[in-house]
Amino acid sequence: DPHQTRQQQLLQETLNELDKRRKEVLDAIKALLGQLTTLVELLLPKLEEWKVQQQKACIGAPSDGGLEQLEKWFTAGAKLLFHLRQLLKELKGLRCLVSYQNDPLTRGVDLREAQVMELLHHLLQRAFVVEIQPCMPQTPHRPLILKTGTKFTVQTRLLVRLQEGNESLTAEVSIDRNPPQSQSFRKFNILTSNQKTLTPEKGQSQGLIWDFRYLTLVEQRSGGSGKGCNKGMVGVTEELHIISITVKYTYQGLQEELKTDTLPVVIISNMNQVSIAWASVLWFNLLSSNPQNQQFFSSPPKAPWSLLGPALSWQFSSYVGRGLDPDQLSMLKNKLFGQNCRTEGALLSWADFTKRESPPGKLPFWTWLDKILELVHDHLKDLWNDGCIMGFVSRSQERKLLKKTMSGTFLLRFSETSEGGITCSWVEHQDD
Repeated sequence: DPHQTRQQQLLQETLNELDKRRKEVLDAIKALLGQLTTLVELLLPKLEEWKVQQQKACIGAPSDGGLEQLEKWFTAGAKLLFHLRQLLKELKGLRCLVSYQNDPLTRGVDLREAQVMELLHHLLQRAFVVEIQPCMPQTPHRPLILKTGTKFTVQTRLLVRLQEGNESLTAEVSIDRNPPQSQSFRKFNILTSNQKTLTPEKGQSQGLIWDFRYLTLVEQRSGGSGKGCNKGMVGVTEELHIISITVKYTYQGLQEELKTDTLPVVIISNMNQVSIAWASVLWFNLLSSNPQNQQFFSSPPKAPWSLLGPALSWQFSSYVGRGLDPDQLSMLKNKLFGQNCRTEGALLSWADFTKRESPPGKLPFWTWLDKILELVHDHLKDLWNDGCIMGFVSRSQERKLLKKTMSGTFLLRFSETSEGGITCSWVEHQDD
């Protein structure tokens, strides 16, 4: 029958055209997925760079740049992935309506959907970050130190700024989800509300930001002996705790539980522990290759001067305004490593930094330096920032500098034998 033959021919032509179009759509999706994969591969290292910068900024390093640009890039990438996900759903519907032998949609849609979901999952998980690390309002210059019973803040942000118009998102805070297996490790509860809900209105105006401002920690009581006690290998100011934040994210029918962790915090019970706790924060964030290593102080690594020198200068630049010059750093280097030590390969131990006496005085090096920092901040800030205080000068160097100067020349140096002391040496020639 010619009519039937013609109909079959038309049907075959239509089928061929449909097959061609379906292949073209799948090829276009494949190409776009390749570009999005490249985008994600470029974005994630950028985010890691920001995290490293944030970690160094916590211990005083200069910081430049927030998360706004990363948020734009992450959001743009996620929008495209959600669009592809929706498109693949529609292709599934078409497959149910019309299918045929060797239909490219039969396997192609499921394969591309799995790739989209994997990429979306990866992007969303990494996009949830701690924007502002835990910090007490009393010590804004020393984050990551928390005192029991004292309010602290922490802020998280989801860099994928996509939220349903009628869907609130709730974040929840917890502490030490996977603590070290040690009986001496102290356990804490969060006293105040550990949840924060973000409404669509707030999300649209400020971004997907959960700002926890009034969190408080209380130590759990251990059985039998009242408060938990730390009799392990590390002291309480070397014990590291991690705060976790989770959020149940929903968008266009997708549900993901996102989780992020803070940098480790040191939890103290008395404000007089802030100084030594800060030494722990400094040492960890300077030297740890793993930002989640809670066992760091069970065997703390040694520090090279190439890392330690700039970090000591940051303590002054971030807190009082002016860092340490090469001469001041040279004096500190000689004090730590010895006058004749070749510092290229020399390493300083944690004990030498915080626990052992640092000659000629009886104080450990960090205690001595931190008291000077406090003195400068509280009483000598303007003089220090104007460069009027040489400060870090050894006694022998002091004599050399003043030896051939005229009467009335004076020099201000920090005492090496008393806590937070400053001495004034001057030249006075006696008439013969």
